[in-house]
Amino acid sequence: MSLSQRRALVDPAAPGSLREQCRWVGLHRSAYYYQPVVADPEDLLLMRLLDEQYLLTLFYGYRKMQLVLTHAGYRVNHKRTVRRRGTQTDETNWYRGYLCQNQYI
Repeated sequence: MSLSQRRALVDPAAPGSLREQCRWVGLHRSAYYYQPVVADPEDLLLMRLLDEQYLLTLFYGYRKMQLVLTHAGYRVNHKRTVRRRGTQTDETNWYRGYLCQNQYI
């Protein structure tokens, strides 16, 4: 049974507490209350810019990427740069700075 089907079986107006109903259905209460977060368009733009820059300069780390975005006119600190790249696939590990040369990542 899928998550949405189990979520539909839980009815707050039905007899029995919500906690019991979630347990009967096999659903965590946090999964019942969870609302997915919509991606921010600015974050999507930053991730696209980071990917484009990464394809041009494979050896840039997160500090240099932050400087590239700052010079392009975006107010971004290094922590946000790492987070934005961390949400994408982590197959390259560019924020470590030694990505392609190190085969032991």
